Amino acid sequence: MTVSSNFSDLSWHDLHQWAGETIVTRGKNYQSRVSDLRLFSDRYLLARVRGREDYETVVWIDDSGALERLCSCPYWGPCKHSVAALLVYNEILRSGKSVTEAKASDSRLELLHGYLEGLAPDIKVSEAMGARDKMASALAALDSTELVALLLEVAQRDVEIQEFLELRLMPADENLQPVIDQLQRDIKATVQQQGRRNHWGSEDHTPDYSSIEERLSLLVCRGCYEPVIELGELLLEQGIEHIENSQDQGETQIAITGCFAEVFQAVAASGRSAAERMLWYWDLQLEDDYCLLEDVGVVPVDEQALMSATGHSAEFGVFITKLRLEHRAKRRLIEVLDEVEHHTLDKKLSDG
Repeated sequence: MTVSSNFSDLSWHDLHQWAGETIVTRGKNYQSRVSDLRLFSDRYLLARVRGREDYETVVWIDDSGALERLCSCPYWGPCKHSVAALLVYNEILRSGKSVTEAKASDSRLELLHGYLEGLAPDIKVSEAMGARDKMASALAALDSTELVALLLEVAQRDVEIQEFLELRLMPADENLQPVIDQLQRDIKATVQQQGRRNHWGSEDHTPDYSSIEERLSLLVCRGCYEPVIELGELLLEQGIEHIENSQDQGETQIAITGCFAEVFQAVAASGRSAAERMLWYWDLQLEDDYCLLEDVGVVPVDEQALMSATGHSAEFGVFITKLRLEHRAKRRLIEVLDEVEHHTLDKKLSDG
């Protein structure tokens, strides 16, 4: 795919061709997470995008007109972080404002180390790497009182950083139930926001599940696996209703799906046996009328590994196949009963 050499000329078609509709939608949901946007050498767009951690992203258009990106996130292709950076940058340009020029010592340029050394001699990679080392040395030189003061100042400037620090710094024996209860309330409140997409105006709205996703991740880090699993079950139940009441093209569904990577991490790390995890996953799929779980990217149990570990892989494989068929039959039965119920209701209405 080739585009103009100018970021401002990028179209929605260009972005969809480059990253795909799903990633573009996720990038739209991540626009509020973009910070410290900079432009280097009028060519390289640098951004910091908050996810499970702060991800550093560099996006540029190469000499052939193709979009390229490097990101510190684990995703292998064009990611939601790079899309979010592009969308925020183009919004700034449309507003008539400009983006601050990045310095050659910007630590984010370290991403390009070894990739653009010969291609872009204007980038001083050694300076970028040195800047991070310099900051690390400066922080190491602070005493505990000064570090506390610095963290408090940063937390006061950003409420989400404050929430992050409060949860991460809670003592191991502190009761996390208030956090879990609040997350449950936030899930129920978020599903009340209707997703909308209006092609003829500017009334688009995608409910923001990013804060829920972040706090689920933090709870997983604290080892709160079973509460996260229960929250995931609630999220699926409420999320299906939310999708049914939304008037968009799947943006709400994608936002909800993003939370389930954390839920699946909790299931995988829990004390549940592989068989229990597998049956839990299949039961959840039975309730998943909108295939929310298909695009999560991870599963809570590896069926092949489970079969190999038994020492009777062929026999166990037959058992697994029978179980899966039973689940599929159960799902089909639910669908048929729903169809019969709707047909009966329609008939009563027409007869009445």
